[in-house]
Amino acid sequence: MEIMWRKFRESFEKFIVQDLKKALNAEVEVGVIILTVVGIESLSGYYAGRKSDDETFKAFIDAFMPEYSTHAVSLYKCIRNGLAHDYIIKEYEGKSFLFTRNAGEKHLTPVSQRNGWFYLNRRQFSLDFLK
Repeated sequence: MEIMWRKFRESFEKFIVQDLKKALNAEVEVGVIILTVVGIESLSGYYAGRKSDDETFKAFIDAFMPEYSTHAVSLYKCIRNGLAHDYIIKEYEGKSFLFTRNAGEKHLTPVSQRNGWFYLNRRQFSLDFLK
């Protein structure tokens, strides 16, 4: 079991963590977000011990990124489903996100002009996942 865990961790570090860090350093806008939600989804399946889906994604967020708990379903439906499949940010039940990019910019605060929408700082979201 220890060998298996070590191999998983090495692989995860090499492919998800290092790619995400490179994307952050190169300021690859959408790539940072896609790699972050893919990383969350990947770990969520391992955490749940089954194939990942919207429920495992939410459970992982609740357990390891609780500041995002109220947004977990929207993150999955709008960003994971939108960007990973259609390269757009979808709207789900009147909720969605407007991206900010730099440290210190708006994050997880409501967008005043769009009821149900929130700012999501791509850098902060990714750094919170890496933490």
